[in-house]
Amino acid sequence: MNDDAVARFRDRPEAAESDLAMARGLIKAAIDGNDRSAAHVQKVISDLVKEAINDLPDCDVPGTRHRLERRRGRMSKIESDPELRMFILSRIEKMTYAELEVAIEAQFPPHRRIKRSAMLWWWNERSNSGR
Repeated sequence: MNDDAVARFRDRPEAAESDLAMARGLIKAAIDGNDRSAAHVQKVISDLVKEAINDLPDCDVPGTRHRLERRRGRMSKIESDPELRMFILSRIEKMTYAELEVAIEAQFPPHRRIKRSAMLWWWNERSNSGR
């Protein structure tokens, strides 16, 4: 502030109060306008997201039992590999878990193999869920 303005406010304090009141009013109006703008932007974003979701194509892939049951996480390797699952189901009541593990190692490549603990867990989950 220059010296003239300081002298004016020193001589007339009511002028300073008036200017401060006007500045407060302008600041309040700016804040209110900013709040309204932010609310409007939020509404526009929300509407765009809803519209984008509604415009998505319908899913033509049938849901897996895992997804239909709203289960979290990944499907087990046995559940996601039908050939492995059928291999295990056809032998699980005739072989021990250790024998079955050896048979799986002989039949399947390394990325499709499972261990005894996975078979035991899967078999127990299957038995408990009534499948």
